[in-house]
Amino acid sequence: MPGATARGIAVPCRNMSCDMLNKDQRERQMKRLSRTIGAVLVTGALLVVLSGCEKKEGPAERAGKEMDKAVDKVGQQIEKVGDSIQDAARDAKK
Repeated sequence: MPGATARGIAVPCRNMSCDMLNKDQRERQMKRLSRTIGAVLVTGALLVVLSGCEKKEGPAERAGKEMDKAVDKVGQQIEKVGDSIQDAARDAKK
């Protein structure tokens, strides 16, 4: 008895011919595949578009960066003064 397999179980063809059953299965698989491909393409397009959106730096962010630079410079100067004081203290001990 000819039959199509559904989930590994042999099922006899009753109302449809086996060729029709295979055709319907292929159509469902193609629809599923086309939906999956479409979803992947839409997701990829969104990732490309969103990654291209670069946020411009606002005035507060620029001011914050300038403050960071100033604090770094002050820290370097304080380290230099501290080194000078240590050197002077060593010289005074000698």
